[in-house]
Amino acid sequence: NVLVAANQESEYVIDRNLHLLTALDIRVKEPDFQIPPNPIAQRRMQHWLTQHGIQPGEYIVLVPFCSHENKEWAQANFTELSTQLANKGQKNIFLCGPGHQKKIEVLLPQNCKASVFMSPETTIAEMVELFRFSKMVIGGDTGPIQIAGALGLPTIAFFGPTNPKRTHPWGDYRILEIHSTPQEVMDAVGR
Repeated sequence: NVLVAANQESEYVIDRNLHLLTALDIRVKEPDFQIPPNPIAQRRMQHWLTQHGIQPGEYIVLVPFCSHENKEWAQANFTELSTQLANKGQKNIFLCGPGHQKKIEVLLPQNCKASVFMSPETTIAEMVELFRFSKMVIGGDTGPIQIAGALGLPTIAFFGPTNPKRTHPWGDYRILEIHSTPQEVMDAVGR
């Protein structure tokens, strides 16, 4: 076994881990996260979008929950952001993972029902396909944001206790502090 020296040029976890491949004489500058479509999950999400009159590419996905509450943006902020997006004509979908339905129902703005939706409870494959059809994903420092980045989607990620230089999403991302206001997020969406 050979000890591979850590990549001292980058704090980013992906860069540091890719550097380990140099021991195999493999050099990767830009990883290609090929996440192939899942036909069954894709059909289910396409059907759900069609039922709700939502076209691929016209919505933003909001991911309000993380595995650790100290990584979550304030829930009231998600409600306000959703309202502001809807008032600008931007459809948005709250991602509903297992067991989140009642928590998300509380977050849904009541005056924007034509533009704000709650996804069905999704499997990981269905979440990937819902993301794949979206124009952007917004959420905390959580796995779904990492998956959105790996899919090549623009992401806005809220960071609190963890270092964004170390664990930011891949690709086209914007980092905001966990104490950012909904207006600051709207400004970032508009960029």
